Amino acid sequence: MAKFKSSISTQRKTEQPGRHFATAAGRLRKMVMFNLLQRHSEDICFRCGNKIGSAAELTIEHKQPWLDVSADLFWDLSNMAFSHASCNLPDRPRTLEIRTAAREGEAWCNGCKSFLPVESFPRDKNGWKVLSYRCRNCKNKQREWRSPPSLRHRLEKEDDFEDKIKHSVSL
Repeated sequence: MAKFKSSISTQRKTEQPGRHFATAAGRLRKMVMFNLLQRHSEDICFRCGNKIGSAAELTIEHKQPWLDVSADLFWDLSNMAFSHASCNLPDRPRTLEIRTAAREGEAWCNGCKSFLPVESFPRDKNGWKVLSYRCRNCKNKQREWRSPPSLRHRLEKEDDFEDKIKHSVSL
């Protein structure tokens, strides 16, 4: 009978906040943590150094990677940091170097791993950021790599044709 009561309780706990209870509880914990970070002026992103604007943007990350290194790094609180969700990307290679701020008119390219002139970046299609994460050259390389073989073959033929024209003009 006790099991029946707990399932009713879980069902009621899920219905009232409007989402699964565990999800609601996790979100509430994150909101409380973000509120505490704001009160203590600790709401600064470890990666970019900018202020974290909302609990939805907040993530917790390890400063140094622990996987395949040491389980102690996982539990080490001095190895923990806060960052924007957009700055804490799991697919980027983790390094211990922290890049310096860009000079005026420059932006960081995640493909080249260097600062480039802002003019080298296309506008972001999502609209919430001004510039793309990758410069035009890296975006084009990514597009070529993702394009179907037939399109890639056609593009290579066009390049060969252009080279032949340039060569015949120079003769």
